[in-house]
Amino acid sequence: MRIFQVVLTLSAFTLVSAAWEGETRVEELCRERNEAGKDAFKAMVIALYSQKFANGTFEEISATSDHILKILEKCCSPDANPGCYEKETRELVTLFCRKDSPFPKHPDLDKCCGKGEHEWGLCLASLHYSSEELPSLQELTNEEICEQLKHGAQVFSARYTYELSRRYQSIPADLVLKATKNYVEMAEKCCSRSLSKICFLQERLQHKDFNIFLRYASNVCENARHLKTHKTAFMVYYASLLKLPFDDAFTATRSIRDNLAWCCSQKNSRCLTEKFTELHQALCNDSSPGLKSEDFQKCCGKAPPGALPCMDNLERHAQLFPGTALSSLSDLCDTGDGKALQRFWFQTGAKYPSIPVSVFASFMDVIKLISEPCCNASDAKGCVNFNLTDFATAASKFEHLCSKYFKLDWAEFKKAVQGDLQSEAPAAAAAEAEAASQNHDEARAQVLTNFASSCCSRYAPARKCKNMVEEMTVCKKDDC
Repeated sequence: MRIFQVVLTLSAFTLVSAAWEGETRVEELCRERNEAGKDAFKAMVIALYSQKFANGTFEEISATSDHILKILEKCCSPDANPGCYEKETRELVTLFCRKDSPFPKHPDLDKCCGKGEHEWGLCLASLHYSSEELPSLQELTNEEICEQLKHGAQVFSARYTYELSRRYQSIPADLVLKATKNYVEMAEKCCSRSLSKICFLQERLQHKDFNIFLRYASNVCENARHLKTHKTAFMVYYASLLKLPFDDAFTATRSIRDNLAWCCSQKNSRCLTEKFTELHQALCNDSSPGLKSEDFQKCCGKAPPGALPCMDNLERHAQLFPGTALSSLSDLCDTGDGKALQRFWFQTGAKYPSIPVSVFASFMDVIKLISEPCCNASDAKGCVNFNLTDFATAASKFEHLCSKYFKLDWAEFKKAVQGDLQSEAPAAAAAEAEAASQNHDEARAQVLTNFASSCCSRYAPARKCKNMVEEMTVCKKDDC
């Protein structure tokens, strides 16, 4: 589909910056728009702006896309004035910066509006939605789908693109557009048939693998975008499936780790798909190291888009390595390649198979943050040892919490958490000469159960869980 190639050219606010990049860039944009066609180009613009302004309303996103298309129709015509782009894009940015703007709002928009006109485009392009993930898109009933389709396939498609893009903000836009295309085709096909229930079931089954891949890719890219140490956590996760030692895991995942964040930021999924395929080959190759279980080999038999999500469902087991302590303070404070520190994180993370990637990466982000001052402290070694001990204790507790969450039903899990807190009370009283009150225990139990229900699953939301980990680890001991 030609629109997927267009995505390579157009990113959010590329029209704004194109005005100052010369006529060649603008002509390229016009050519891509003409080759894609008006409807396909508009769908792509809606997807990109919905990802960038996930807090915007459908009406605001639609107003933005309509205005951009209007500018292109005017300035891409053969008889357009030479200064058309510069004039129209300046007016576009001015309109964005007005208090009564019909376009989406952003907390940092004022910073861009205060800059000179040549910096507008770059500043606006750098804006990203930074709040926690939106709730999952609620699945409509067959009847609701058909009712909404009555408003027209174009409106139906635009609204679905908007809703899906807001929830998949960190993946290439063409994946969202493909999912939308599948959904609209299902609606058009099944709403015109008397046996629609069977039709809907068949269509959903047909697109099941792609939708699973979409969610998997979104989770991976969210982690890559929002968690600084996602590379190491990602390596730990896949290495634990094969019980790989650090050096083998480091080699097998190097390519995707080094390129993942960049591939996720592209508007076309070609790069991301290539890296997923390379990882699939590195893990599944007959000559690759590791212990491949029967279930793992079944996953390897799937095509690359389905293989990694399949592996994501496999049970992980703890690995124990000798000598997991850092050999020296310089390892933690090392400003070089940091391989010694990665080895430490790897060997520590391998002990805790129940902790998902986003949570373990959040732990590492926190411990790095609170340990950085140690490198310049008077008692640097003691400071580091204290922080690393705290990290190991916290990781062990959350491994215990998540393993129970997976094994017990909800009622039993809540009782188990309360029991654990009650068993800790005497020790806390002896240490601090003050018994924890019942209300305090109930509050702590609520915090822990909320964390488990939100963050123990393998697709734990990166931003939300990072905030929760920070709140639960960087706190007063009697409140943790």
